[in-house]
Amino acid sequence: MAAKGTSVLLVVLSAVVVLGLAACGTTTPTGLVGNATAGQTLYTSTRSAAQCHPSAAALKPFAGLITNNMGTINPAMSGITLTNQQIADLRAFLATQ
Repeated sequence: MAAKGTSVLLVVLSAVVVLGLAACGTTTPTGLVGNATAGQTLYTSTRSAAQCHPSAAALKPFAGLITNNMGTINPAMSGITLTNQQIADLRAFLATQ
């Protein structure tokens, strides 16, 4: 019975973490149309996501977490700042994966 309770607790804690990360930084840029080609260029550029995340397809479920200050999601991404247009472009690119 304790195993079931532990599983429920882990699911609840996971949901809290995901919701907390989604609240970091700026919400979805409104009124902006992303350009998948520009997003791919940004993804593969110097000090980009591709250096630490070689599989763009694996990031697709997390596209909604992309924010202006990526350090708010993970301290390892500290110093990576994006404009609202870059966020829209990256999200458009990840949607194609």
